[in-house]
Amino acid sequence: MKHFLNKLWNEQSNVALRNCLELLQQISGDEGGIIGFKQLCAIHQKFPMVFYPLYMLQVNIINNTLGESWWNEHKAFIKDIKNKKDEATLKALMQHDKEIEDENEIVSEEMLLRRMGFVKYHVLPWLREVEKKRILRIIALENSLN
Repeated sequence: MKHFLNKLWNEQSNVALRNCLELLQQISGDEGGIIGFKQLCAIHQKFPMVFYPLYMLQVNIINNTLGESWWNEHKAFIKDIKNKKDEATLKALMQHDKEIEDENEIVSEEMLLRRMGFVKYHVLPWLREVEKKRILRIIALENSLN
C-alpha cells in the first residue's frame, strides 16, 4: 500500500501523504502488514486527499469513455437488478417459511372451514380458536387411544 501511494503521487510527498504513510506503518506493524477494508475506509476519512489521483482517474475514465449519463444509467440498472434479486430471495424465503409453518400446523384453515361450515367460519371468526382447540383435543385423544 505504501509503494502504491508513493507511485500514485509520483514520489512527490506532501504532508497528508507522509502522515498517511506513518499511519499505515503503525497499522501494518500491528497486524503483520495486513490492512482491512475498515482500516482503509478510516484512512480515507482521515486523509481524503491521498486518494485524490484515483478519484480523478475514475472521473476521467467516466468522461472519456461513454459519458457520465451512461454510467449513471448503468449504475441504476445494476442496482435495480440487485434489488430484484434481493426481493426474489426474500420472497422465496418467506414462501419457504410459510410452507414449513403450514406443514407443522396440524389444524389447517381448510379443516376448520369444513368443520364449522362456511357461514359460521366467516361470520363468527372468534370461534375459530375454540374449534381449533376442540380438534386438537380430539387428535390428542385419538393418539392416546392408538
